Amino acid sequence: NTKAMSIVDKGVEALWKKEVRCVGGHYVLPLPFKHSPPHLPDSIEMAGKRLEHLRRRLQKEPTLKTQYVEAMNSLLENGYAEPAAPRPDGPVWHIPHHPVFGANKDKLRAVFDCAAKVRGVSLNDVIHQGPDYNNTLLSVLLRFRTRAVAFMTDVQAMFHQVRVPTTQRDVLRFLWWPNGDMDQRPATYRMTAHLFGGTWSPAACVFALRQTARDFTHLYGDEAAYTVNRNFYVDDCLKSVDNTQEGKSLIQGLRHLVSKGGFHLSKWTSNAPELLADIPLQDRSKAQKGAVPGSHLEEHALGVHWNVCTDRLGYAVRVPERPATKRGLLSTLSSVFDPLGLVSPFVLHARLIVQDLCRAGVGWDDTLSPEVITRRNKWLRALDSLPDVVYERCFRPSWASAESTHTLHHFSDASQLAYGVASYL
Repeated sequence: NTKAMSIVDKGVEALWKKEVRCVGGHYVLPLPFKHSPPHLPDSIEMAGKRLEHLRRRLQKEPTLKTQYVEAMNSLLENGYAEPAAPRPDGPVWHIPHHPVFGANKDKLRAVFDCAAKVRGVSLNDVIHQGPDYNNTLLSVLLRFRTRAVAFMTDVQAMFHQVRVPTTQRDVLRFLWWPNGDMDQRPATYRMTAHLFGGTWSPAACVFALRQTARDFTHLYGDEAAYTVNRNFYVDDCLKSVDNTQEGKSLIQGLRHLVSKGGFHLSKWTSNAPELLADIPLQDRSKAQKGAVPGSHLEEHALGVHWNVCTDRLGYAVRVPERPATKRGLLSTLSSVFDPLGLVSPFVLHARLIVQDLCRAGVGWDDTLSPEVITRRNKWLRALDSLPDVVYERCFRPSWASAESTHTLHHFSDASQLAYGVASYL
């Protein structure tokens, strides 16, 4: 990754390179505080109020309560959190937490609110965010489209696999009821791992994952290490190879490589089912677990809809009802996720409507004129047909060998309203 780093980011990287170590099969990375020790006010009152608010919500929603208690107990059972000592010597911060569901409403995650403030200060404010180690979303998707056999996987509970030094864990304290029994007095716990909600956590975890590749390339080969460095977007891995034999060898090496750093790959799926023969059923994607021969398998590849059976990419649009206002139209427009830009000509029509509304000085929640509503409704009707737009995942023709030469041809044009470019391989 050739992204330029600021002086601050270089300092964080230098700290991690100096302090990183592997203990008990997991990498340990310090929190990159802006000042040591950090200047933190007492946050236990704020955390207590937020916990009481959470109690009232959980009491009203028994199903949510059951799921959240399971999620919090899991943190302790897996060693991601531990009971805190009553009187720590160093700085202390208590983090409020709350439930968040995934996009499909099927997975609950306990998220720690590191942006919660006390006297204008939050935990995120006193810790550097760290370098942006991520590959760009576009580059990962383009590499995913280069070769015939493709697979996807992700790192299970990635943030929890990178540990925090014992001396810093009291900055990651939180309140919770023992065993989730809300009739008991709340107890104090602390995280042992970097947590979901910290602005520094993505950088720390990607650093640890790549450190694993640096430390163990000699055991599992350059291709596995290259995949870690170039085919991951945070915890998601999208990879394409020339054939199933190459894919099987890479998958085996990749799984062993990341396990050396305490990471575990799950949710495996592929357009070549034989690649998954050695993957335990519990580590396959939900669609693959229930797959039967000839079934229709669909997955999401970093927001892009992937039909695994036909090996085509497309769009799955779920458009919630929105009012006929500029805010509502912009919200609908934002629901069309198109990182490859392949439906830009369609999205452009809605962008032009928003542009006209801004030019006319229409307020965010003003009711739109009948003429604009007609334009909006026409675009919304077309939006229903977007799932019919599909294209081949692999842009190399079936007759082309790995040694085939290739060229790119670009065409661009502009009008008074917009400009665009199309590229052909």
